[in-house]
Amino acid sequence: METINTALCSSGLSGMVFHAPFIDLHPGFKLAGSWERSKKLIQEHYPDVKT
Repeated sequence: METINTALCSSGLSGMVFHAPFIDLHPGFKLAGSWERSKKLIQEHYPDVKT
């Protein structure tokens, strides 16, 4: 199965609690990027994600 590179448009509370963990765990998706307005908090949990 080919994986789908996926990015979050925002990594606020819902992105960090709901979206990112499910994307990261699903074998068909790769969490490849995230857009954040100010802080780069997603890299604390997912250091390989581009911001």
